[in-house]
Amino acid sequence: MRRSKYFVFSTKRNRVDLTLVLVASVLTLIFADLLRRVEPDSVLRTVKYIPIMIVTAFCGIIPGMLSLVLIFFFGSFLQGSIMYHAFAYLLIACAVNVLTRIGFFQKFF
Repeated sequence: MRRSKYFVFSTKRNRVDLTLVLVASVLTLIFADLLRRVEPDSVLRTVKYIPIMIVTAFCGIIPGMLSLVLIFFFGSFLQGSIMYHAFAYLLIACAVNVLTRIGFFQKFF
């Protein structure tokens, strides 16, 4: 049986990307909920951005944006304040994508 060319997740890489997107979205929502009680000027508040940065660095900007859309959609139902942070997530995903394209992370790993 031949696979349809319109089925997006037919390759193994696309399935891995989708899994990483879902895991990163759930982790970001969990971290945002857990770190809500942390002081506003604490360094721990940046922990919630780590899953988005990892997905964008490993998979590219499209899975990073898909993760942001999922966070925005589900976060608007779970937490109203996450909608305001979605723009910050978007900027971080774009910055990590630019840094990955110019080879910034190759210097460290």
